Amino acid sequence: MNDLLTRKDMIELTGAAQKEAQCIVLRNSGIRFIIRHDGWPILTATALNNSLSPASASQDSEYELDLRQFH
Repeated sequence: MNDLLTRKDMIELTGAAQKEAQCIVLRNSGIRFIIRHDGWPILTATALNNSLSPASASQDSEYELDLRQFH
């Protein structure tokens, strides 16, 4: 089962249509995500739910995986 959020979902979640703005909102919210090679952030519903759980509040929210370097 694919639980990746769609671009429409990401716009609704972040309130931003541009990829850079989405990354900023996600980063500032402490939501872990990865950046695809084309620069768009991607996130699964599972990762979003885990980010919103009380247990994740104690974890480092600065983690981010950037896949743009891999061609």
